Amino acid sequence: MGDITDSILNGDLCEECGCGIGPGEGFPRRCIDCASQTNRYANCPTCGKRVKAVGLADHARDAHGIGAAVKEATP
Repeated sequence: MGDITDSILNGDLCEECGCGIGPGEGFPRRCIDCASQTNRYANCPTCGKRVKAVGLADHARDAHGIGAAVKEATP
């Protein structure tokens, strides 16, 4: 595996955001900011599906076409 993956699996980097949290303990860990987030999931207002809060915009774009980037053809 790569160096970053090894650092996350060893616990040197946060498994959520990838910030450095010091010497690892041999297993994946979360930094204080990520560990303190109690509401990491949100319900989609369109379909009600429970998704991770950080991925809600991606879900809305992919599943419902909400906020999708519109590419216009240029002559």
